[in-house]
Amino acid sequence: MASSDAGSGGNATGMPDFQLPPGPLPTGDRGPAINAVQWLMIILASSAVIMRFTARRMSAAGIWWDDWMILATLITSLGMYFLNLVAVQTGLGQHIWNVKDHGQNYLRSLFALEVLYPTALALNKLGVLLMYQRLFGIERKLTIAVKVVAAIVIAWWIGVEVATLLQCQPIDKFWNYQKEGHCLNIIALFEGSAIPNVIIDVIILLLPQPILWKLRMSMSNKIALCGIFLLGAL
Repeated sequence: MASSDAGSGGNATGMPDFQLPPGPLPTGDRGPAINAVQWLMIILASSAVIMRFTARRMSAAGIWWDDWMILATLITSLGMYFLNLVAVQTGLGQHIWNVKDHGQNYLRSLFALEVLYPTALALNKLGVLLMYQRLFGIERKLTIAVKVVAAIVIAWWIGVEVATLLQCQPIDKFWNYQKEGHCLNIIALFEGSAIPNVIIDVIILLLPQPILWKLRMSMSNKIALCGIFLLGAL
């Protein structure tokens, strides 16, 4: 809906045209299931960060910049989860013919979610990079690599945020789709964001691997340690 140009494929109310399925309209609402998943993620994410800070405080190393970056990631992620809870109240999980106000309130929630999402991803990546710096900072090559990748992450974040904020002109055409204006191709926007995101993730996962393989330990321990660092792929 957000990618439609004004005047194309719309009716008198401004709602894009769509064909109802033949026969009785399907019923059902996945909102409760979506809510359950969001609350589960809120509990799991919050618990993991609380345990991290507790463990770090109990250790001799104490809390460092990577911990604060992960805390910032949690705060941003909680904002996303609560936006999904709001979106359920405005149409998420329902059939389009059951959504009130032509879905405009839902689209407002979706727009806010699209703005928060790349920020949460960028903060998480920077948190991992800072962790590498804390653990392997004595390795000059890795320190340089961390700085370069961090700069790429920040550049990716700025580019995606600008494209997301300005994907529709005027901006409120994203949810007010009967308004005159135009929007970017949403599929191209998502692909342009996701492909570099995946490439950056792979690079971040591989950064510490050469150092881990050089450690003086048994092969089985090396494989186990490398596997632990690769768990971030999940």
